[in-house]
Order: sequence, then C-alpha cells, then structure tokens
Amino acid sequence: MLNLYFLFLIYGLFIFYCTLLVWSYADGALSIYPFLCLAGAAVLFVIASALALYQIKPAAWLGVICLAVTSPMFFGLLMDTGLQSGLLTAVMGVASVIFYLGMFTSVKVIRTGSPAITLTSPLRVALTLVPAGLFIWWLLAVFALK
Repeated sequence: MLNLYFLFLIYGLFIFYCTLLVWSYADGALSIYPFLCLAGAAVLFVIASALALYQIKPAAWLGVICLAVTSPMFFGLLMDTGLQSGLLTAVMGVASVIFYLGMFTSVKVIRTGSPAITLTSPLRVALTLVPAGLFIWWLLAVFALK
C-alpha cells in the first residue's frame, strides 16, 4: 500500500529531522528520550516504509509500534524546548496530522487487510532504496564527510 509507505517515510523523516534540530538547541543529552526518538524514527522511515512495499501487515504492526513509542517522546521533547509558540504550534500540528493519518491507516490495514501492491519490480526496488539511501547519506554527511 503506497500511502502507508509514504506516510511512514514522511513521518519518520520529519520526526528524525525535527528531533535532531531540537536536540541541537539543547545543552546535550540529558535523557535517553532523544536517542529513543531518533531510533524509532529511523526504524520507521528506513525499515517500516520499505517493508510496506513487500509485506503490508508486518509493516503496519511495526509502524504502529514505532508511532506509539516515538510520538510521545517527540512531543515531550518539543515541550521541553524554548521554541517560540508559533513555531512549536506549527511543528506539533504537522506532526499530529501525519501521526493520526499513519495510525489510522496502519490500524485499518491490520484490521481489514489490504490489496497487494502492483508495482513493477524496478520501481519497487527504487522505492525501497530511497529511505536506505537517505539514511546512508545522512550517516556519511555526519560522520565521514567532515
């Protein structure tokens, strides 16, 4: 189901990027929550989004778990920062909309199932490589290309 793929990809990238951005304003890692938030977002956009192209129900279960674990920590991190209220409201609004769409779609897939995705093999492989490529590009940019 392509909408599950895109929801997991967009939400995972959004949470990953925003967590890194919020974390850059903090004085350091004061708790384990930013680490767990980053790990959950990475699993969501790298593994769950790619898995949604091949096995829809396991991807939906993994997505529900990652969404349920990552989102409260992310919203808690946002509330702990000193961001201006307009920016905070915008980020929380976007994250909430994508979160509820992802949860609703995942639960719908788990309960009712979904038709198989009819993508050609090269397109499916290309879409699978997008999240992994983005994550590897980030890793290289942070650790190797300095």
